[in-house]
Amino acid sequence: AYEIPKRDWSSDVCSSDLHFRVSEKKSGLALIEARPVTGRTHQIRLHLAAVNLPIVGDPMYGAREDRSRKTALMGLRAVGLEYIDPFTRRRVAIAAPEKEFVAQFFGGDETNVAY
Repeated sequence: AYEIPKRDWSSDVCSSDLHFRVSEKKSGLALIEARPVTGRTHQIRLHLAAVNLPIVGDPMYGAREDRSRKTALMGLRAVGLEYIDPFTRRRVAIAAPEKEFVAQFFGGDETNVAY
């Protein structure tokens, strides 16, 4: 059974919204696209843990075996980010390669998974 780390949430006054979808499942893992509406600290990590979809390698909200690993690669990555630069008022779009990153966790050969 998965346990979410205990915390008193009663003092938090900020709400947060996250849209996500499971795009693929394989070998007990799920590839998830998450789109936060708000920008709260640990938002994606906490929301996914709350619905029993903890991020692989997450030392804080992950599965118990992930929380005990100190050198694990965490399976969370921003592959795209867009914003309006507050100084130039121009749109900035940043993209990161995703295939190699996803293959480390989701590749066909289990020996390629980073632990």
